[in-house]
Amino acid sequence: MKRNPRIFQCLALGSGALGLLPALTAQVTPGKSSPSPVITNSNLEQFKPSAATGMSGAVASASSLRFSGPPLELPADRGAHPSAIRERWSLKGILREPSGRRIPFQITFQARRQGNTPRSETWSRTEILTARAALLPGAGSPPLSDSRMARLGPGARTSEGRVSLKCDGWSLLDPGDGRLHLDLPLQGGHLILTLAYKGEPLSLPRVAPGDPIQRTLRPQLEVQGRLDMAGHRPLPVKGRGALLQEWGPDLPPAMSGWDTLLTFFEDGRSQLYLGLRSAAKSDPPASLLLEFDAQGWPSQLSQAAPLRPQRTWTSPFSQARYSISVQIPTPLQPLTFEPLNVDQEWRGEWTGALTLWSGAGRMKDPRGIILGDAFLELAGNAHPVQGRY
Repeated sequence: MKRNPRIFQCLALGSGALGLLPALTAQVTPGKSSPSPVITNSNLEQFKPSAATGMSGAVASASSLRFSGPPLELPADRGAHPSAIRERWSLKGILREPSGRRIPFQITFQARRQGNTPRSETWSRTEILTARAALLPGAGSPPLSDSRMARLGPGARTSEGRVSLKCDGWSLLDPGDGRLHLDLPLQGGHLILTLAYKGEPLSLPRVAPGDPIQRTLRPQLEVQGRLDMAGHRPLPVKGRGALLQEWGPDLPPAMSGWDTLLTFFEDGRSQLYLGLRSAAKSDPPASLLLEFDAQGWPSQLSQAAPLRPQRTWTSPFSQARYSISVQIPTPLQPLTFEPLNVDQEWRGEWTGALTLWSGAGRMKDPRGIILGDAFLELAGNAHPVQGRY
């Protein structure tokens, strides 16, 4: 088994990171190697204290930590995992046209296997691939959204070697040239993108002890391509994106759903909040906050407090109530997510489909200054997430 070559280099652990920082800081002295005892933790997997570099002063003010999430087996973990009951590929990003106008986009592919028999052939009656997409071109242009569903076979395909997804005319492919290629014909438009990545996917930590899902992230994708809209000339676009891949069994019944908040800051950084909600109101939700620098390398990891609802919206379709505006208490200051549109619910259009709120918005500081673009995903509000596509 080949271990994941990319590991977290956390220069500063947030104040909520389980109280480990004071105990580790004293072990770190610039320029000197230190023993690397493994400190295991049920939430954050594994920490290894190491020597801090590039810091002034006799003793580092914050511990330099090397973090490794669940080990990857490359090249298998670059692609699909047929033995998993469910797998999701969530691609989100911000495009800009030549005038500077922002166009948020998000596409999610999800494979689901029925029963307990792993897929052994390309064609399968028991595995279904679904896909959803949404774009917000901006004022004066209607939102573009669409969805696809097909059983594995002539209409749908996944691949173990690299990202290779095809679902009823949509495709997200990695031919091995350092880029993902997206081809997305939509009702009223067509989106064609190439998304360059800089290295192997990052293995993320499990959110909580009972979290059965394994995750990888490509945090900094450089995006360029074109958007065709009915009645308009092809529009060249470029921007940035991130691909979150998740696989494993369903969440256990004790977990009612998840909250994911992905932020692209104007200064090039990005931030990912992962939260799991408990079905029992007496149990607090589990969550992590991960920050990445402009090159896509992890720079901070902390156990985060739950998202704080600021404004709610009730769907006329599902009757579900969503906290569409939330505050995220980051280590430096609280930030607030404000949606661009209120109704960004992704509605299940077939039996067993998952209904959730997945929307684009802006991230603001306490003074109301916009710091970047963000995407909030709330699942488990309309119905249980277990067993759904």
